[in-house]
Amino acid sequence: MKREAISKVLGNIRSEYIQEAIDYRPAQQKGGRRVQKKRISFPWKTLTALAACFALVTGLFFWTGKDNSFVVKAYAMEVEEDYHVILKEEDILSEQKNWAAYQQGNRIYLNTGFRYQGVNLKSVTFSTEEGSFALQHVPKTARPDDGVPKTYVNGDTLAFYGDEFEDLDSSFTLEGEQMEEDLLILWCIEAISPSDLPLNPRFTAKATFKNGQTKTIELQMERHGFLASGGREVDIERRQFQSEYYQSIPLNQCELVEEGTFTNQYHFTIDGYPFAGDMEHLVFDENGDYRMGTYNISGHLYQIIFHKNEDSTCTWRVYRFPDECKLTPDNYAEKKRELEGTKEYQFRRFQKTYYDSIPLEAYALIEEETFTDQYSFTIDGHPFAGDMKHHIFDEKGNLSLGRFSISGHTYQIVFRKNEDGTYTWQVYRLPDEYELTIDNFEDKKQEFAEKENFDEKQ
Repeated sequence: MKREAISKVLGNIRSEYIQEAIDYRPAQQKGGRRVQKKRISFPWKTLTALAACFALVTGLFFWTGKDNSFVVKAYAMEVEEDYHVILKEEDILSEQKNWAAYQQGNRIYLNTGFRYQGVNLKSVTFSTEEGSFALQHVPKTARPDDGVPKTYVNGDTLAFYGDEFEDLDSSFTLEGEQMEEDLLILWCIEAISPSDLPLNPRFTAKATFKNGQTKTIELQMERHGFLASGGREVDIERRQFQSEYYQSIPLNQCELVEEGTFTNQYHFTIDGYPFAGDMEHLVFDENGDYRMGTYNISGHLYQIIFHKNEDSTCTWRVYRFPDECKLTPDNYAEKKRELEGTKEYQFRRFQKTYYDSIPLEAYALIEEETFTDQYSFTIDGHPFAGDMKHHIFDEKGNLSLGRFSISGHTYQIVFRKNEDGTYTWQVYRLPDEYELTIDNFEDKKQEFAEKENFDEKQ
């Protein structure tokens, strides 16, 4: 898959809705520095470029001189049916892949998949301008009953083995012409959540040859795909606040970097990082805006917003947050106190609780239709389409697609499974008197509290 196509897959997903798949079991922490294992020869020539966590822009970084050569690729470890850990041939640039993160408190580790080999190599030094590195060793076998927590992506790709990491600085050196077969090179960042991680991290690898010559290559990378994260000491509340915090920053405090108008498909770059997609599945708010999310690119934080115009075209705008607005582990407590004191923040925090308390019976059925396999309809011009594959209904044959805020109104979409094997989609709208606004927020909150107290007494 080309980079543009990969970005198209990722482009219509808000950062706060990124899928998190956690495969983790607590294990006893072992202290001390991990012992370096015996260096093992591994079949370099039989392998192709692979990265379960990152995609190399070119897939391969290679340099050769008269007597010296040096190559860096990215690989992933996979677990076979007999639990043996192998390096499997696969090209990350040809299809969509997940990337993996492991969090311990404010430290987030990512498996780079870096491997190197060369001729007449004495050592290789890896460096990064952002964050630091860590190492982890993976055994030849990884049984599910060995008591070690593991994080997987893409089914059988082993991203992390255990929760012990050998933390290093922003630069470290490995000796020899090739890496140990069981060694993982990890990139580490101090952050609140994986959504803080840069989309285009840059690394360098400096080769020192036995004859004293050196060669440095830049590893330009782009991070794509869905997030698969595991770990311990993960604070979900901090991640939720992070999303609310960035949404609370007024656009007039941000710098408008670039904008463009399109009809169906958009394509633009932020400091060389591509974004592409279409407006088919974008759901705009009552102001005609859609916030795609926040992105860390080249050390700056950006926000992408789409606006639906009256002539049916759409405008994309890229805003850059002021550096002082960036939320970090160091300023988290201070920023949280400041925001919690505002009425707008209290309003947004109450929204979900309030709307969750309203039963479907309070909504008005405005439209429905029966279909067989695929459905297609619009709500105030916003399209909804799909099929019934992989949908799970409750014991009554009902399935709620969720709650949507469109053009100032709140809707619920419900699917019903009929006895003859067909389906019916139904669109419900909440009456205006139930709608929560910044103006009636205090009154609605008081009514809600009184009702809760009444129900408890009953």
